[in-house]
Amino acid sequence: MAVQLVSGAADDVVARRAVLSVAGLEVAYGPSAPALRGVTIEVPEGAAVALIGANGAGKTTTIRAISGLLKHHSGRVVSGSVEVEGGDVTRLKANQIVARGVAQVPEGRMVFAELTVEENLRIGATARKGGDQDGDMARIYDLFPQIERRRGDQAGWLSGGEQQMVAIGRGLMAAPRLLLLDEVSLGLAPMITRTIFERLRDVRAEAGTSMLVVEQNARLALEFCDYAYVLDSGRVVLEGPADALSNDPHVQELYLGGAVGEGERSFARAKRYRRRRRWLA
Repeated sequence: MAVQLVSGAADDVVARRAVLSVAGLEVAYGPSAPALRGVTIEVPEGAAVALIGANGAGKTTTIRAISGLLKHHSGRVVSGSVEVEGGDVTRLKANQIVARGVAQVPEGRMVFAELTVEENLRIGATARKGGDQDGDMARIYDLFPQIERRRGDQAGWLSGGEQQMVAIGRGLMAAPRLLLLDEVSLGLAPMITRTIFERLRDVRAEAGTSMLVVEQNARLALEFCDYAYVLDSGRVVLEGPADALSNDPHVQELYLGGAVGEGERSFARAKRYRRRRRWLA
């Protein structure tokens, strides 16, 4: 059972209607042991929620299960459910989940290298119904003027930061109610990462888009988000308002001494974390 940290500052966030509800989710890859073990999380309307944990904790698997991409990685939902605004999407195809208002910005950006920036962005709108696509495109260019200047260039020629802006813009072109962000800062310079998260704050403020954030930089994720869950070995072991987690000594020791995913140091912290599971009982 996960430990909950309580903070009055986030009471209004937790009380909002849930855009995403994941209940008792268990996922396995082939005949191996479960990758997720009864994961239960929620993303309230207009909130940003973080998933943090060491490499292999189950963060990306959770994102894939929500977005419908799990089967493309030989995974399957064993039990549990995923609901978007009260509708069960657990076994829907990825394009059907996008049509329900969920868009994913995948780890590694995954832009279409041979297509132009503008073509990449328009692909993001293929599953949506109606709306002002040209107006949305203009707003994305306002958010990321760097890619407007390169709108006719092939995306494969862009820098890593510019490609990430294209990937986020492509997700926003779906006009999502929920945006899934998987390792946005991966491989990017700190200044570029900060700029991107500032723009994501603008999106939240202007459009009220809910966000689920998987992020290697745990400190940045907790600064950006309202609420957070800590995953360990496929389980939620700690949850609470982001500011409360930031001040928790165990979270500080294990995740805030540096970015999650720093090779041997991260692995060593994760081992210590598992040895100290008694404080989570």
